[in-house]
This record gives sequence, C-alpha cells and structure tokens, in this order.
Amino acid sequence: GVMGMANYINGHKGLKCRKCGAQTNEATNNISDKDLEDFLSPCEKKEQELGSCSFELRHCPQCNTNDYVRMPVFASVYHDCSACGCCTATHQNHQTVAPTYISKGQGAAKVACHHCDHHDLQIYSISKLEHGKSSSSSDGGDGFSGGSSAGGSSAGTSF
Repeated sequence: GVMGMANYINGHKGLKCRKCGAQTNEATNNISDKDLEDFLSPCEKKEQELGSCSFELRHCPQCNTNDYVRMPVFASVYHDCSACGCCTATHQNHQTVAPTYISKGQGAAKVACHHCDHHDLQIYSISKLEHGKSSSSSDGGDGFSGGSSAGGSSAGTSF
C-alpha cells in the first residue's frame, strides 16, 4: 500500500554512491527533469512514461557526481518483458475452454511489450472443477501452470 511505498522510498535516503561509496542525497540544486532524462536509457524512459517505474536523481557531495535510483511502482499493470527485460509488458488472460468436473479447462495469455513490441501467446491449463468449491476459487485459472508458449517474437502479429 501507500505505507509500503513510503518505506521503500525512505529506504533510498541512505544510498551509497556507486563511484566512491559515500552517502548520496536527493539531488535538488539546479537539477531539472531534463538532467534525469539524460541518465535514463530508452527502456527506462518508456518505464517512466508508462508509470511502471519512477526514478530519483541522487547527488554525491564527496565526488560531486549525479546518479539515479530506479523504483518499480508496485501497483503497476506492467511486468518485465521476457525479450527486452523492461518493465513494459502487459498480460491479458482469456479462458478459451471452460473447466468442468470431468476435464481441465484451457486459457491463453496475450503478452505485449510496449517498448520492444515483443508479442507472445502463452497457453495454460485450468484445474478441473471440484464439488463443494466455487469455480472462482479454482487454482490455475490466473497462472500459467502446465502451460506452454506458442508464439515468440512476432512483432507484426496483432491479437
């Protein structure tokens, strides 16, 4: 929640400089958002644009250098892309075959990266229904248990 994020951010106040090891401070003097953008890779710029990660510029008073900290946004709908590693991929789950009391069901997860345009379709199984349990508590319905990947990088394919 909000407190967890506040504790996470407050934990960054004691970060050490990667160059000299001294404690860094939040960079505030004559530092603009443009200065932060100069540090970020294209992947990180996309993460910032989508809101999947935030970045804080840090300053080392000992060696007078600036660096940054990457902080994932925990409530984000984005996940790490299996192709480029950026936190810019979305997943959409669809049940393709409903489970019954006799047989397992099947689902498909469409994965799309908003940075590298990687697309994938992952097939997964959904556990059989059990008497005495509601269908909404059927395990495996949201995951990839027993699944296989069909697709790979197919940037030109639309789902």
